[in-house]
Amino acid sequence: MISLKPLISHSGVRYVLIGGFVYLIELSSILVLKYIGFDSIVSVAISFWLGLVLSFVAQKYITFNDKRSKGSIVLSQVVAVSLLVLFNFGFTLMFTHFTAGFMSLVISRTIALIFTTVWNYYFYKNHIFRVKIAVID
Repeated sequence: MISLKPLISHSGVRYVLIGGFVYLIELSSILVLKYIGFDSIVSVAISFWLGLVLSFVAQKYITFNDKRSKGSIVLSQVVAVSLLVLFNFGFTLMFTHFTAGFMSLVISRTIALIFTTVWNYYFYKNHIFRVKIAVID
């Protein structure tokens, strides 16, 4: 029998799985919010913030096993992730603008998403959720 444990033990696999799960939660919340009467903009806005918070918590605690909960650490992580989100937003808009003349919007957004996903993983793993391990001699 094939074991999935080695595959899931890699943070990159967990990162993609959690990202996909959060995406499904966001889409589901949009549908539910629309069904109960919210308009499209409000539904997307609520699902965005729900997804952002859920993603932060899941990536921190599950993907990168960062169990630190000291207020100053979590606050610095929230600030770092917020700055990264703003950068990603700006990059996505610029990328879409510069590719609009020769690339479809869906392809442009998908390529921008791939870029931001890759560098987010790098920054999360190596800077934002990096747990320094003390070595005792």
